[in-house]
Amino acid sequence: MERIAVLTSGGDAPGMNAALRAVTRAAISNDIKVKAIYRGYKGLIDGEVKEFTTQDVSGIIQRGGTILKTARSKEFVTPEGRQKAYDNMKANGIDNLRILVGGEGENGLLGKIEPNLQPKPGEYNDEVLAGLDYLMMELGKRNMTAVLYFNNAWEWSGGYTQYVAWANETPVLVPRVDGWFSYNAFAGEFVRNERAKEIFFNHLRYIITRTNRYTGIKYVDDPAIFSWQICNEPRAFSSKEVNNQEAFAEWITTSAKLIRELDPNHMISTGSEGYYGCEWDMDLCEKIHAIDEISYINCHVWPYNWKWMRGDHMHEDLAKSCENTEEYINMHLELGEKINKPVVVEEFGMPRDNMDFHKGSPVTCRDVYYTFVFNLIV
Repeated sequence: MERIAVLTSGGDAPGMNAALRAVTRAAISNDIKVKAIYRGYKGLIDGEVKEFTTQDVSGIIQRGGTILKTARSKEFVTPEGRQKAYDNMKANGIDNLRILVGGEGENGLLGKIEPNLQPKPGEYNDEVLAGLDYLMMELGKRNMTAVLYFNNAWEWSGGYTQYVAWANETPVLVPRVDGWFSYNAFAGEFVRNERAKEIFFNHLRYIITRTNRYTGIKYVDDPAIFSWQICNEPRAFSSKEVNNQEAFAEWITTSAKLIRELDPNHMISTGSEGYYGCEWDMDLCEKIHAIDEISYINCHVWPYNWKWMRGDHMHEDLAKSCENTEEYINMHLELGEKINKPVVVEEFGMPRDNMDFHKGSPVTCRDVYYTFVFNLIV
């Protein structure tokens, strides 16, 4: 990694400056350049990009809002505006994006993105598809690439639970409404439900076999696709009553083989968190990544989410979180050596000190943690 870009958009919120400071200081300490984009997407269009130094983020955490400022941008929703944004990303070394090719079900659900790509099984929002085609065309013009992922274990884009709801002709469950345990059981049915999986496989077939309306290039031949990714953080969602691991591995295998059958050209990835997302079972993690059609190993690291760190004892738990992170990444590096595949640390994160969201609250733990992780992977 040579550089990282930072942009703040939407309304001001406590913690933006703290996050900006943490990313900048951690990156620079690891010889990674930081490209700061002012005024949100408007700045991306206008080229308001500055390479930050540690001095640029000195003394900012006590200030409200974001020093990068935010702005609404009507121009960004126009083709011309987005072209300027793509040019500025490319000029500043931002050349790979991870993009959801999904969004299932109806609009208006709590915590869910919209507009949806697939409101009903096999029924697609052509405006969203046109946006995907346009994006891929513009990436291709600039020799940029994208990881395109199809599904999601979490509710914010529909994903697992929407496919189950369609298959069973029942309402979809929302964890913030129905509770985690109900959601876990409902989502766990996906890998066992043949109808739900077939609706998903039809989605794979539809997207992969498309031809870009603007370029005339088939998706299977598009060099702007870095990798097809089966799912964001796929999980088996086993319970005390039901072990889904075999069905989960079979679904990953079938998905990978179907993608390869449809497209012999591009890499394929799982999108997995790794060991943690495989129910603390390294054999299962190896099983889904050793599939011939899978090109590389994914892993994500979230110390607070995984209870390595207590929100009210973050400083006390920081050293252990770093130790666990190194052990976690090394587990996957060892797996990579064993099955002769590269490892991509795709996500990692850390809350602000003591889970505090007030203006000016410190990010000491985040600074230390990001620097530690960058030292491991750079």
